Amino acid sequence: MLRVRIGAGWLLFAFFVLPAVSAVTCLIFWLAGGALPQPEFEVWLIPVAFLYILVLMGPLGEEAGWRGFALRRMLRVASPVKSALVLGVVWTLWHLPLFFIEGTTQHALTGFGFLAALVCYLLYTVMISVLITLLFVKSRGNVLAAMIFHTMGNLSLGAMPLVFSKSGAALLLLVLAAAACGLTYKHRGTMFGKSNGWREEDEMSVLSKRA
Repeated sequence: MLRVRIGAGWLLFAFFVLPAVSAVTCLIFWLAGGALPQPEFEVWLIPVAFLYILVLMGPLGEEAGWRGFALRRMLRVASPVKSALVLGVVWTLWHLPLFFIEGTTQHALTGFGFLAALVCYLLYTVMISVLITLLFVKSRGNVLAAMIFHTMGNLSLGAMPLVFSKSGAALLLLVLAAAACGLTYKHRGTMFGKSNGWREEDEMSVLSKRA
């Protein structure tokens, strides 16, 4: 979690892929005649919102477990894409109690119907899992990068909360699917090869050299 060194390209990936997905979704939605919702916070509050989300809304603790512990071990026995899909399903089920707790995003989505909300959330989480896995592998197991990516995803949903409309949520899933499929195809040699892009021995070598 304390490894801060990461290539500039993958650092940009962590910060801007999901905001770009949200921006493209908003543009298409607006061009189609939809009314954009009001952001949940002002632009000048984005740094504060980032820290709040990182520390108190999941990424700090979750990524230590999902990527720092689980994914690292899954990559020993399965390809990155298979690991991402399985972990995405488990990650969804872990969030299941939130669908029954008022005030959460997951509970708000049940206004579309519980089954529809659960299926759409599953698709969203699995695609996010694929993208974080790509980032994790390419950054040689950098958990901090995964935390940043996760935080920016939650921040993007709050900055432009299209997910609370059926058409907005559907469009976001389509744009996210295009991004996830496109990036997976671009890096297919890494994603479909068994531990092809990241191996624990590589990470241990990096850590030993730094020590």
